[in-house]
Amino acid sequence: YKKYLSFNKHALEIYMHLADSHLKLKQYNEAINILGKAEVFYHNRAEIYYRMAGLQFTVNNTPYGLAYFYRALKVNFGLISLFKEMFPQYYHSKVIQKAIQLHGKTV
Repeated sequence: YKKYLSFNKHALEIYMHLADSHLKLKQYNEAINILGKAEVFYHNRAEIYYRMAGLQFTVNNTPYGLAYFYRALKVNFGLISLFKEMFPQYYHSKVIQKAIQLHGKTV
């Protein structure tokens, strides 16, 4: 993956797969770093923001997790299933359910 990224810095799918691989290996900070690099090239992409939100919650950085989650909701509420699938432990939390409810009132 890393070799491919060095040749094609705009390969969103590769960034996502690489970050997901680090997530599965519990290398959360590495996954966050990769998504941060992807965010430089891909602005307003919900798939990045939902992953970043879940990872930030995982490393106990709730303020950043919520910021990314709200940003993801704003960009593409329809992709919330991605967050639910990848981070069910946070999706079912009271704070996330409240954020979803509040977002629904503003749509």
